[in-house]
Amino acid sequence: MTGSGTAEGRPGPAGRTLPPWLWAWLGGYLLASMPGQISLLRSVITTYFGHSHLAPQFAGFFAVERLAIALSFLIYAVVVGGAVAAMLPRLRGRWVERRFKLASDDRAVMAEMQRFVDSYDPSVRLRVTIRADQMARIYPVGWRSARIAVFRPLPALWRSDREAAQAVLLHEVAHRRQGDQLIVGLGSPFVWLIRIWAPAYVLLVVIPITIDVAAGGGALAQLLVLQGIEEAAVIPGAVFLPVTALWLAELSADRVAAQAIGSGAVQRALRATAGSRASLAARAIALLSHPPRRLRLGLVAARPAATAALVAVWPAAVVAWLLVLPAGMVVAGLLLAGFSLGPADSYLKAGVHPLLVYGRPLAIVTAVVLLVWPVLAAPWARLWSPSQRWGGRQTWWPYLAAASLPVGVLLLFLVPFRASPLATGQHQPQGLCSQFESWSLGNGPADDERVSTKLGQLVEAGDNNKTATAAAARRLDGAIQAALDNPPPGAARSSYAEAMADYRTAAQDMRTGDAAAAATAMEDANGPDEKVSTLISDLAGQCNLSG
Repeated sequence: MTGSGTAEGRPGPAGRTLPPWLWAWLGGYLLASMPGQISLLRSVITTYFGHSHLAPQFAGFFAVERLAIALSFLIYAVVVGGAVAAMLPRLRGRWVERRFKLASDDRAVMAEMQRFVDSYDPSVRLRVTIRADQMARIYPVGWRSARIAVFRPLPALWRSDREAAQAVLLHEVAHRRQGDQLIVGLGSPFVWLIRIWAPAYVLLVVIPITIDVAAGGGALAQLLVLQGIEEAAVIPGAVFLPVTALWLAELSADRVAAQAIGSGAVQRALRATAGSRASLAARAIALLSHPPRRLRLGLVAARPAATAALVAVWPAAVVAWLLVLPAGMVVAGLLLAGFSLGPADSYLKAGVHPLLVYGRPLAIVTAVVLLVWPVLAAPWARLWSPSQRWGGRQTWWPYLAAASLPVGVLLLFLVPFRASPLATGQHQPQGLCSQFESWSLGNGPADDERVSTKLGQLVEAGDNNKTATAAAARRLDGAIQAALDNPPPGAARSSYAEAMADYRTAAQDMRTGDAAAAATAMEDANGPDEKVSTLISDLAGQCNLSG
């Protein structure tokens, strides 16, 4: 069976395709969460970079935190750069062609490959480079126009195994069919972000925390570990979904190519790259943007059951990102930090609802895309490639079944999280719920947050600058007094007062220059502070409030 006969005959056996999850991630996660992330970064910068003097006991903690903030800045800077690059495909295209020295080529082998690509999408042009580190990669030169960079090994593969070479080209055209080229492909800032994240995270977060804790960490060793746990839960979560989306984009392109030319040709094309001379570290980093070759070989066959399973991967990843991943990391981290399961469980109960609020936009986008994809698939492909030939009827049941996962998360968001009853197991009286509603919708949470901010500023001032320390202590004392004048109602009030008393003691110790005693007082505040969080979360659930 010749390559042209296979590719230019029937469109392929399986019509089901995966939705463009890269676009769902970009729109549902990044754009929806970016304003909140920017606000959070601004608050963190004010706390950790607002002052230049530090007490020795706090130097390690703030050094580690500053490195973690630097990594956060790196992530969001590259994300913004990638979004800008997606909006300016012409500029990216010109940069890619200069960077890889891409040019047209009138050799007969290139003319044959161009005719093959024309049979699927005549708007895609081929450009050639003398580099030999890849086979082919698509890149954008406009909103609806793209080119494929052909690397030196592909013409040789065309001569030795034409069907395998055709599968390589079809894989890249399949990316165009989904609009992937604007987000990934040759010269993509997003792929660069994913690949540099792992070494940057180890360098800026894991190693400094390990060194400081191993060195003793001073009086704030446990606080440093807890801060490291928080960073470990947040920052890896920022790349878990894009890695999943990148893997699914590659698997989807493999399967689209297999539907057109046969799974055997795609498998041979994948094996043709097995002789790569890349180092072990480079291959490990590449796994952050491309799934393992063995997985791709196993899933490339166009089996309906495999396609249905792949359809469910993204919604399952969204659920894991919202609930399973943070829960597992927090529980493991708190236990390693020396806490019992009781506080860990309370911490999770207090944090479940905010996690659901944070991820609600992405869950909504995921559910909507799955429900409408059988109708949207063909128009979406025509949007990027008007002359695309692959069609096929979309079967509804895999998408409807997969949509049950994000819909379940959205329903979970509506359910109040009721932990163990606060006192006797009975519902709180309506008067207490009314008081809590007034506190939570009024200045209560803001007063509490102000204490945290002023506390961070006091720690920044340190004992090397007595004037700055005294001023920061006065500001903290004022914030504490405002919080005590407006405490949360119910059982949380006494623990709230206890925590504020410990913070006030810490402020007094800092003013007298006793940083070690201040650190001890702040550690003493951790217990009642955690209890307050748990009681407030319980009360919110029993009063059926969202905050």
